[in-house]
Amino acid sequence: MSEPAVSRPNPEAAPPRPPVPRGGRTAIVGAVGAALVAAVLIALGTAPAVLPQPRVLAHDLVPAERVAWTTPANCGIGDATLRALVPGTAQTSPGDSGICEWPTLDHAQLSELDLTVSVVPRHGDNGVPGSATTLGTAPGRGDGSPTADAMGEFGAIAYAEPTARPVTGLGDEALLVETATSDLRSACVRFRTGNVSVGVTYAYNALDEPKDPPSAGRLRTGALRAAAEVARALHVPAAPEVTAPPSARPAPVRAPRSACDVVPSDLRERLFPEDDIQLSAEPGDADEGELAKRVRGIREVTCDLHNGGREMEVDITTGTAPSIVRDLGREYRREDLDARAEQPISAADERYVHPLAGLGDQAFAAYLEESTGPHLIRSPARVVVRAGAALISITYGTKDGADTGPLAREEAVGGAYAVAVRAVGAVRS
Repeated sequence: MSEPAVSRPNPEAAPPRPPVPRGGRTAIVGAVGAALVAAVLIALGTAPAVLPQPRVLAHDLVPAERVAWTTPANCGIGDATLRALVPGTAQTSPGDSGICEWPTLDHAQLSELDLTVSVVPRHGDNGVPGSATTLGTAPGRGDGSPTADAMGEFGAIAYAEPTARPVTGLGDEALLVETATSDLRSACVRFRTGNVSVGVTYAYNALDEPKDPPSAGRLRTGALRAAAEVARALHVPAAPEVTAPPSARPAPVRAPRSACDVVPSDLRERLFPEDDIQLSAEPGDADEGELAKRVRGIREVTCDLHNGGREMEVDITTGTAPSIVRDLGREYRREDLDARAEQPISAADERYVHPLAGLGDQAFAAYLEESTGPHLIRSPARVVVRAGAALISITYGTKDGADTGPLAREEAVGGAYAVAVRAVGAVRS
């Protein structure tokens, strides 16, 4: 079967430019991006017959996804580590399913000291370009990006553990969670490398009155040692160091009262030429969801616009927590990977996935002919942007059940891009 048709940018050759001093590069990039957004806004003010198209990057900076399908023997734990952490133990789980356990019972102390390790390659979620996601929610399995699947799982764990401490030097991202009760003490290290999710728990369980429980430092050191050994078996960074959670607040962004506000009436008329445009908005603060209870400062507003032939989904997530830029960056990367993993039904269908220049801090546009997105939008175009502490997702295409055919790529991408530009301007105003 031939490869699906993928559109490629064709930038004109330009003469070499003199080097820009490092200190001035950020200001220049910001000024160029602001000028581009301003130019698009001016063009949109006249409701043009042809929508402006995004400026794509000539070179894609996203590395190829590396996917692992196997796990190391004994979950990567060697005999020396077992003798040091759980002396005299016998492995009770062989690791065939990616889970290994070594319990040891101290009859004199009436206690257990256990080491449990899981090494699980994720195999992709059901992410489709345009599918709505919730920050901090682990996706299921399906045909999307395996790395994006593992990133979603790690994010869900991070949000579910408000006391988690970041760990550097271990895989791609890692955290430490410690618990201490009257009869149970544990240190759990979670880390991700590519599409592989790893969990290492070193725990003490008092079966009766504890006589000489191990210190929190001993459990922490043991869990980090075991996690580093697993990382070495996976051939990834293995020098863990526990750090303090971020404390600096991000630069503030403006959360729109309604996501529908970023689609003004003249642009609505251009994107929905038929009559009877209907809007359904979720204000974001009417019902504080589970995520907002876990991580304060998160606000998500959505808007669904549709008529007889077309439909658009607008999602804007903002936040004020110190980790929000990092967390939204993870969500952006996850959605980018899923967009790249999704394939068209037919090799003849067009597939368009490109990073964009001049829009927010990170942006990409995607279009997949003969696919479906949220609300079963047909052949959706999607533009996703991270602008500081805001994540913006715009999906635009043909309404499910419409008699008309799918929108051409230029029309669909141009419409999503036009609204994304408005949304970036709104959160940065």
